[in-house]
Amino acid sequence: MRLGSHGDILMGTPLLSALRKAYPNAWITWAVSDTAKESIDANPYIDDLLVWGGKSAGSTWPRMVAYARLRLRRYDAFISFQAEENISFTKHLKARNTIGFFDYFTIKNTEPDHRSSLKLFNHTITKREHAFHRTHQFLSVLKFLDVPQPTDLGMTLGYTADDDQAISEFLGAQGICPGQPYVVVAPMSTWTTRNWPLERYAELSDRITRQMGLQPVLIGSKAEIDSLEALADLMESRPVVAAGVLTFRQMGALVAHSKLLIGGDSGPMHVAGAVGVPYLALFGSTPADARAPLQGPGISLAHPVACGPCDWLVCKNTKDPLLCLDLIDIDEAYNAIQKLMAKQVLESVSTSQT
Repeated sequence: MRLGSHGDILMGTPLLSALRKAYPNAWITWAVSDTAKESIDANPYIDDLLVWGGKSAGSTWPRMVAYARLRLRRYDAFISFQAEENISFTKHLKARNTIGFFDYFTIKNTEPDHRSSLKLFNHTITKREHAFHRTHQFLSVLKFLDVPQPTDLGMTLGYTADDDQAISEFLGAQGICPGQPYVVVAPMSTWTTRNWPLERYAELSDRITRQMGLQPVLIGSKAEIDSLEALADLMESRPVVAAGVLTFRQMGALVAHSKLLIGGDSGPMHVAGAVGVPYLALFGSTPADARAPLQGPGISLAHPVACGPCDWLVCKNTKDPLLCLDLIDIDEAYNAIQKLMAKQVLESVSTSQT
């Protein structure tokens, strides 16, 4: 069980591949909210998806159906990565081995009394026992299942042929011909402390267009359309703006066929890492060495500051607001992109020769 978010779920997919390798005939179910299900519903390592919460959270009938499914099944193991939440789910699930990971987003600065929740699990991992990187946190439960730690830490994102077709049609409608190279720019996050200034995204995108010939495609949610349009207005030539028009899996297909992704610490960065596309990740308040993909052709830029990484939603540095992001300049970002693209060319040549 990990109900959301997209990036966290993707960081959990190395656990699935490890479980499938250890138990090739096991039936694996993932419980997820309906708002985040597309990050996992086409994953090749799961057999079943149990949609829990999201839009149906207050609906009696979907909840009754889900409870019935839980009562009918006899799982050998249940792993909850939100162990202090959704207690009713845990109580209705009949499993011999129950593992509870108590999430540091909830238990952040103190260790409150969670004895009632702790009693629901045979094994627990609390904040004091957390591994540093999110992926290693997911993998830490393997010790309770007698499964060795995997060497492959790559994430997995599944998308379908229909998603591919939808992206082909979308790009064609925007004037991007098959085979035309493009760069995906994902400038927005719900956390303002993760957002590099729009003016810098504009200047960097313009330089990439002029010197590398890559067409920018701006992506974001429907709620971010005003910010994306503002970014588009700052650019020399009109980019493609895809705000709220793509599903998460379609966004994955879009990134998979691109030459490069640029963004902050958000879902698209993890998507690029999962599909093997070069990415430049611009980190601010969050720790790059704890959130950036552990495998994948990417570069993460971050500058140490006295007040960070703070992992705060809103910057509390009143003297130099968002200093961590401000220290990343355009030349530094462009040089990193040049390194990524040069490496991609070398690897393509090596592969063709082989």
